[in-house]
Amino acid sequence: MTFVKIATVVGIAISVYLIGQQNLHSKNAERISESVAANAAGTTERLSNLNAIDPRKLFTKADADKIMGQSTHLTDSSSKIEALSSSYLCGYKADVKDGNTEKVGAIYFLFEQYQQISDAKKNYTGIMQANKPHGIEEISNLGDEAYFHTDGINFYFIMVRKGKNVFNIKVNKITKTTSLNQFKITANKITASI
Repeated sequence: MTFVKIATVVGIAISVYLIGQQNLHSKNAERISESVAANAAGTTERLSNLNAIDPRKLFTKADADKIMGQSTHLTDSSSKIEALSSSYLCGYKADVKDGNTEKVGAIYFLFEQYQQISDAKKNYTGIMQANKPHGIEEISNLGDEAYFHTDGINFYFIMVRKGKNVFNIKVNKITKTTSLNQFKITANKITASI
């Protein structure tokens, strides 16, 4: 993932800077130089092993338009890198109010990639358990684990974990043009892409 790679490169730069702060003319200079080279080689190997997923391509305006059943516009797009994970969030809002209810439909996509599968499982399980008392439908043929949740009136929500990757899509404010079928098709397409 692009922003994970950037974080790794920044980490290398900080390591090199800190090591450079030491006296390289000392008797430890050769050992320090070898440490920097080993660190860079290890990072290069980690970068090449990363799954090169661009989360901006997983869920697009075209996807939002199909699900919402009308043209939408981007309202949010942000990325975050933390010690154990990276995430990407975007949101789209319908361009036109629903004529009957005056609702303006919106849809949100969150993609998270963890360094460890156990962290992805922990995140998924925590959110799933919190929603379970409100009625969820577990989905057995999507990713490693997935569930769907709706109140039937206001929102659709799906969460999928596949390996170290977790994503969710939420329609907030279902309107007469919102397509549950396109919602499910998009979740399947994203799962196949990661």
